[in-house]
Amino acid sequence: MKRIQIVLSTLTLAFTSYAQNWEALNSGLANGGYITCLFSDSLTGDLVAGGRFNMLGGDSIRGIACWDGQNWSQCYSTVDSGISSLPANVWSITRYNGDLIIAGAFTKLGDSLVPFLGKWNGIRWEKIGNVSPNSPILRTFEWNNELYVVGSFDSIGNQAINNIAKWNGTTWSTVANNYVFGTGSRIDGGCVYNGTLFISGFFDDPFGNTCRLAHLNSNSWLFYPSIIAGGLADIYDFAEYNNELYIAGLFYQSSQTPSTSIIRYDGNTWRDVGGGPDYISNPYPTIKDLFVFNNKLHVVGNFESMGGVSCMGYAIWDGNNWCSTGDTFNKFNGYTGASIICDFNDSIHLAGSFSLINSDTIYGIAKWIGGNYVDTCGNTTSISELLIDQELVVFPNPAYDVITVSGLPSANPVQIEVFNIHGQMIFTSATSTATYSLNTNSWSPGLYSIRLISPTTIVHRKVVVAR
Repeated sequence: MKRIQIVLSTLTLAFTSYAQNWEALNSGLANGGYITCLFSDSLTGDLVAGGRFNMLGGDSIRGIACWDGQNWSQCYSTVDSGISSLPANVWSITRYNGDLIIAGAFTKLGDSLVPFLGKWNGIRWEKIGNVSPNSPILRTFEWNNELYVVGSFDSIGNQAINNIAKWNGTTWSTVANNYVFGTGSRIDGGCVYNGTLFISGFFDDPFGNTCRLAHLNSNSWLFYPSIIAGGLADIYDFAEYNNELYIAGLFYQSSQTPSTSIIRYDGNTWRDVGGGPDYISNPYPTIKDLFVFNNKLHVVGNFESMGGVSCMGYAIWDGNNWCSTGDTFNKFNGYTGASIICDFNDSIHLAGSFSLINSDTIYGIAKWIGGNYVDTCGNTTSISELLIDQELVVFPNPAYDVITVSGLPSANPVQIEVFNIHGQMIFTSATSTATYSLNTNSWSPGLYSIRLISPTTIVHRKVVVAR
């Protein structure tokens, strides 16, 4: 595998400079901190940002801010102190019944004692139903005219409620008979697909299996202990696109998981998404946020390539191919990517811990302007489509003594190449069989990248070797 080094010029530019396709939102997060959520508020016409910051756009603004297209302002009361003088974190912003709702790991909003969850009444923040959960709220969303909140809590006020609760505008209530998800459990995401509620997080099924994914089936949970598995595995976001449910995060391809860090579900079958992010130098390529815009799925995260198409931190999926804008999101001292994406005033806005886009200084939040954009999409048809009904699988993952690659197109020769975490090729061979096995006894424990080269395409898979 050819490793690509990107040399960054630490140029000092005006904050309003253009980075080929991107524009800074004034000086952004030049004074430090980070944005954890963005909400395009159609009621006020503002882009609302939440996170851990004391200044935004050069002005003193704490924890939650509004961008009107020209300037930042402290449009709502500030968030209380957290760690190292920064505000406590805001994790989610939404509206329910016309009210702005924010959730996170804070205790006070302005002068109001509103732990973890607050509603803006037009003057100050207040509790919802005059009660609070007993630990942080990680995500909020609406379904069937009710507000759902998820986190690691086991009570709201004096009512026992485990990890997920719903508010109908009058009362709080439990979901799925108040299932106990296990000690130390959390739910950190949710999405409704085809009328079914899916949740993500870290929790146990009734058999004691640790799970990252479940969905509501009538009044109980159906768990998926094998779809997203492993100690480092996590789900960061859901999105519905082209009538399929997309799930993204940090996870590896396995016999149950058809691609790395992003998969899709049509209601019956889990399928790959063009192979997902490739391993080049980052051993943990991660997708952090998904957003559907102009009939395409936009993804951001810590990755360098998607399905063989170079895209540093931002990529677009058109339903068949991965596409790149040719941009790179970096810190001054290394690659980082973006973490939050949304649409505001018909333009993509994204946030992350970057301080450079390409070679221009842009701190933490940017607007798409598309100055030199060329729609560059690779010939990255997903492996299930490429091989018709065959499914290419690398298993087991983690592996111990042997790795098996199945679903290879036996009608054509395939070159198999294996690279270690340092990008060094440690194995190569050609095969014309549908299944091929590799002995891993001499390999050191760790992450490996497998590249499969056929006459028509290149496919990447990742596997962990354990001992």
